[in-house]
Amino acid sequence: MGITVIQDRLVQMATKIILESVFQADFKDCSFGFRPKRSAKQVIQRTHKTVNFGRVYWVVDVDITGYFNNISHDKLLQLVEQRVSDPRVLKPKHIAESTTRDKKNCVSQTIPLKTES
Repeated sequence: MGITVIQDRLVQMATKIILESVFQADFKDCSFGFRPKRSAKQVIQRTHKTVNFGRVYWVVDVDITGYFNNISHDKLLQLVEQRVSDPRVLKPKHIAESTTRDKKNCVSQTIPLKTES
C-alpha cells in the first residue's frame, strides 16, 4: 500500500467517525441498515419478537440497486453542510485532488465526495 492510500483510508475513517456522531442521532431505533453495531441477525430477532408478541401492520424491506451510484453529489453536500460546518470534513484537500483525477460517477459510502462533471 502506498502512502497516499494509507492517508486516504485514515482521512476516510476519521471523517466517518465524525459524520456518524452527527447523523446517528437522527435514525430511529428500528433502522438497521449499514449502521454501527447493528447486524442482520438483530433485524431478524427484532422482527421475530415484534411479529410474535406485538401488533404488526406492515414490515418494510428496501434494497435500492445502484443507489450510491446515482446520488446527486451537489444535493448530498448541501444536506451535509446544513449539519457540518468544518471545511476539513466537507472537502478534505487530498480527497478533492484525487476526485479531479478520477472522473467516474461514484460516491463513497463512508464520506461524501464531489466529482467534476
